Amino acid sequence: MAHKTDKTTPTKIEPDTGNRTTRRSFLGRLWLATTGLALLEYVVIATDFLRPHRKSSEDIGGIIIAGPIERFEPGSVTAFPQGKFYLARLKDGGFLALSRRCTHLGCTVPW
Repeated sequence: MAHKTDKTTPTKIEPDTGNRTTRRSFLGRLWLATTGLALLEYVVIATDFLRPHRKSSEDIGGIIIAGPIERFEPGSVTAFPQGKFYLARLKDGGFLALSRRCTHLGCTVPW
């Protein structure tokens, strides 16, 4: 009687990872989270930079008495630091009040 040898192919045993996270998937998620956070920060900073600043109650002043008309020569500009504005006397005799604050970032604009 001839013996038949059982030739079974060896089965490859895969490690049971179960719910364990691999290093590659962890680094991929970390990269996505970091990129998302950086993008969110960029959007917040860009939005704040481009949005005009609101005026506070300090910026809205009361009535400033500039003085008599004769005090201002035509073509002259007078700064009023307490009112945060410039008063320009036009050549035709009219007046033009200009704010010293930039409407974009709120910095003081020199004449």
